Amino acid sequence: MQYSKAMQILVDEHEVITSVLDAADAVLSREDGDFPAEFLEKAFDFFVNFADKCHHAKEEGYLFPLMVARGVPQEGGPIGCMLHEHEQGRAHVAAVRGAIQRAAQGDLAARELVRREATGYIALLRQHIFKENNVCFPLGDHAMTPQDKEHLLQEFQCSAHGPLPPAAHEQYLRLARALTELAQLAPTP
Repeated sequence: MQYSKAMQILVDEHEVITSVLDAADAVLSREDGDFPAEFLEKAFDFFVNFADKCHHAKEEGYLFPLMVARGVPQEGGPIGCMLHEHEQGRAHVAAVRGAIQRAAQGDLAARELVRREATGYIALLRQHIFKENNVCFPLGDHAMTPQDKEHLLQEFQCSAHGPLPPAAHEQYLRLARALTELAQLAPTP
């Protein structure tokens, strides 16, 4: 699929996020008995900071408002659905992060909660990414003017937005590669 340069930034970030989803899924599916607390802490730090504070911040702060301004309805359409799924994802992430330490200390109920919530998050984000790449982003590209796309391209530069420092973007790209390697999957480009 052909995307504008601005949308391609989001699609490329989806690929990085998917690599960490795959890594977390691989680690969680192992039956070796050890609870992967350190791995999960790093993976869910990535999801909080890269997936949400960097990636979702671009969508919620710039893309979705611009799409609404160009006539795409927020309620009853793909934007409302994406926003709802962002909130669902945040709830899964908070539940996992709140239980990792108890699970690492041997709390079996906490281990089950971590696995259930992490698996729910992974499934949610995979289908969410599919919908954004195949419905929301093409719709946005169609609705926006060339000037809108240029504006988004400028706003999507990670040093220019969000609560994270400029170096955080590269830091989290390195973390994604490391997590993929730890899970023994092919490294993220």
